[in-house]
This record gives sequence, C-alpha cells and structure tokens, in this order.
Amino acid sequence: MSKFSELKEKYRLLIEEELDRSLLLVAESPLRESIGYVFSMGGKRVRPLLTILAAEAVGKYCDDVLHGAAAIEILHNFTLVHDDIMDNADTRRGKLTVHITSGVNTAILVGDQMMALAYDCLEKCSGDHLRDSLRVFNEGVKQVCDGQALDESLSKLGRSSMPDYINMIAKKTGALLMAAGQLGGFLGDGTREEVDMLGRFGLNLGIAFQILDDMLDLEGDAERFGKPRGLDIMEKK
Repeated sequence: MSKFSELKEKYRLLIEEELDRSLLLVAESPLRESIGYVFSMGGKRVRPLLTILAAEAVGKYCDDVLHGAAAIEILHNFTLVHDDIMDNADTRRGKLTVHITSGVNTAILVGDQMMALAYDCLEKCSGDHLRDSLRVFNEGVKQVCDGQALDESLSKLGRSSMPDYINMIAKKTGALLMAAGQLGGFLGDGTREEVDMLGRFGLNLGIAFQILDDMLDLEGDAERFGKPRGLDIMEKK
C-alpha cells in the first residue's frame, strides 16, 4: 500500500462521518436526498485530506480542521454538480450525474444548497480561525468561477495557448487545492509563511492533477475512470 493510500485510509472514515453529519443540517430540505446522492458518488477526497495533512504539517489537529475539511469537500462537489451541467456530462465516477437523475433545475438548486452547506460547516470553526478561513474559502470560490468562465470562453474559441490553458486550470482546479492547503495551515495555527507554502503546494498539485486528468480524457479507460473518453474534445476543449 502506498503512503498516500495509508493516509487516505487513516482519515477517510473521519471525513465520511463528517460529511454524513453535515446532511443533518439539510434534513428537512427536499434536496437532501440528492445531496446525499452526490456524497455517495465517492471520490478520492484529496482536498479534505490535504486540509488535514496541512494542519498536521504545522503541528496541530483539532475539530476545526475536520469542519474545514468537510467544507472544502462539499464546495468541491458543488462545483462538480454545476460543471457536469455545463459540460453536458451524463456520468461521473461511474454513476449518472444529478442533472440526469433529477433534472437540470434540481441539479442547479442542489449545487446552490451544497455551497450554503459548505459555509455551514466552515461556520463551526472557532473564532480564532474563522476570519482567515472565510477569506481563503471565498477566494477559492471566486477563482473557481473565473476558471469555469475561462473554460467556457476557450471552448467557444476552439483553441487555446499553453499560458491560457495553465491559467484556466490553475483557477478551475488549482484554486480549491490551494484553498485546502491554506485552510489546513490556518486551522493548524501555522505561520503566514507556512500557510503560503501550503497554498503554493496545493496550487501546483491542482495544476498537475488537471493536466493528468485531461490526458486521461484522451487515453484513459472510460470504465475505470467513470466517464466517457474524449468528452473534452467533443466540447472543443
């Protein structure tokens, strides 16, 4: 078992339990079942894991870290719900996407509700951490939206330069991993320098991940990766 797999197994149950607890906050919502469906689709949970490991790297793990980890994962899944609508994707992680199972209108509302739910989780953090956490979180949201907008623009053009592509994926994918690293640094009481370094690590990890993901869109096994091959090409990306 790889070191990453060991760490993932160590913290995965805690992350899943925190996500399940977050559903209690929308227990009375007609969207609760669909949000639970999104969580059940799984995923690598890289972002919450990075938040936890970043906090540990600066020497502290506490309940606030787990709240922040859940918040960043819920925010990430919100972006996927809306991304699937924009990309006309039928499947994700081997399951039908929410707009296919429940319709586009419901999927939009599910994404919106999940964004609010992410802030509910973040609000559980103590006052000492809350202000910096909100700032990092909000910047991540804005960058992801900008990245999605750039993705749409480049798709309409049907071409892009390497700098344009790197700028787009840095915002679309790198921004949330950057936020995950910074969030863990703040929640772990890291110094400003440590938080900045963790953020840069997350950003570069996100860029590398997206490049690999785009390569898999061309060459990957559709059954193994849970999405059809060549979808980006069909969308002129």
